[in-house]
Amino acid sequence: MHCWEFHHRVEGNSYQWSWRALTPEGKLHGESAQRFDTFLQALDDAKKNGFNQELHEWYLSTPSGSPCLK
Repeated sequence: MHCWEFHHRVEGNSYQWSWRALTPEGKLHGESAQRFDTFLQALDDAKKNGFNQELHEWYLSTPSGSPCLK
C-alpha cells in the first residue's frame, strides 16, 4: 500500500475517527467500515486490515484533507 490516512471529524462533542488506504496512483484501496471513538481504535482496525506503521507512509488528516495526494 502506498499511503494511509487517518481522518477525524467532530460529531456533537466528540471526535469520530476513520482510516483509508490509497494506491500509488491515488485510488482508494480500502477504508474503515465504521467510525471509531478514538484514534487508537481506528489504528487497531487499520492494523487488522494490513497497516504497518513501520513500513507504510501515513498521515493524520483533517476531515476534508487528503495528504496522500500531495
